[in-house]
Amino acid sequence: MIEQARYFAESLAGPGQKSDADRIRLAYLRAFSRPPSSGRRRKALAYIAAYAARVPTSETDPSKRCALAWTSFCQLLLASNEFIYVN
Repeated sequence: MIEQARYFAESLAGPGQKSDADRIRLAYLRAFSRPPSSGRRRKALAYIAAYAARVPTSETDPSKRCALAWTSFCQLLLASNEFIYVN
């Protein structure tokens, strides 16, 4: 699952994704076929920033810290009830 989340995160970093908010919107569209609410977008931005700040200090490369945060966020989306169960 972590590997698939990493691939998902990498796919969000393609051309045209200028901001983290754009990437979050694309992630929601791909996972749930809908954009995130403004509240979910704010929570996602906060989660990614907090995760990147908490990555072990052994990882000093900011781009790798960011990639780990995005992988974790994508793993959360893929493990969510909305992704797993159809209403």
